[in-house]
Amino acid sequence: MADAQWYYAQDDQQHGPTSQAELAALLASGKLDADALVWCDQMDDWTPAADVAQLVDGSSTAAPPAPEPPPAPPQIASVGRQPASPAHAASGGVSPLLAPLEFVVPLAQPLVLVGICAMLICRGCDQLDQRAPARLQAKLQLEQSRFLDRKEAELERLQQRRTQIEQDESLDENAQLRALGEVANQAQEMEDSLAEQESELRSGRWLRLQQAGRDAQAQAAVSSWWRAWVRLLAALAASVGLLALGFCRTGPQRWTAVVLLAIIVLGIVLPGLG
Repeated sequence: MADAQWYYAQDDQQHGPTSQAELAALLASGKLDADALVWCDQMDDWTPAADVAQLVDGSSTAAPPAPEPPPAPPQIASVGRQPASPAHAASGGVSPLLAPLEFVVPLAQPLVLVGICAMLICRGCDQLDQRAPARLQAKLQLEQSRFLDRKEAELERLQQRRTQIEQDESLDENAQLRALGEVANQAQEMEDSLAEQESELRSGRWLRLQQAGRDAQAQAAVSSWWRAWVRLLAALAASVGLLALGFCRTGPQRWTAVVLLAIIVLGIVLPGLG
């Protein structure tokens, strides 16, 4: 393998190509660990440097020359005899249970993006549906409060008029009685009018607002049921994408995927516990 092009993995990075002599010198000087993975185009898979006799003993056996140009170092296991990447070989390969995740990797980021967006949209719709009945109830209470305020203001105005008549010394007894009678008649007419308006409101607009509030609450319950399924499917899609990134990627992508997956799991489990 003296003429072969060699590659080696160190500090989670792939290096090469280099010659056998240079690689043996790195190993002998201690700059390359004995358990570092090495590979050349005439080997089946990445192998610890200490297990390659040509590097340890400095000898080599005759072998057919490498094709020109030399093949590129393998990255991931796919077809034929192409070996896995150094990180993949160092981890012992992906578990057969998780092997299907490798086929999800190209779709992992879209799955995560779509899943998170769907969950956020569902969350926003839940908030809006919860506020709709409360908004209608508050509107009903506001109209009732304004009606009562107007009724009290009219009664207060008539009471002030009655007090002015009683304190007016320029009026004789008969004139004062006539004026008080007119005020009493106005008060009665006003109370009858307000009572009629209140009855119309209770059987009309106020009743419609109450019915709209009940309908909104029922609609929110139905919509929330469907959105719960959408949120579950979105969480599943995002989790599959994050699992694929977590198990098939290294470095920041892996840890970012792990953190996001933990957030999604906690977001599902904690509301259920509550």
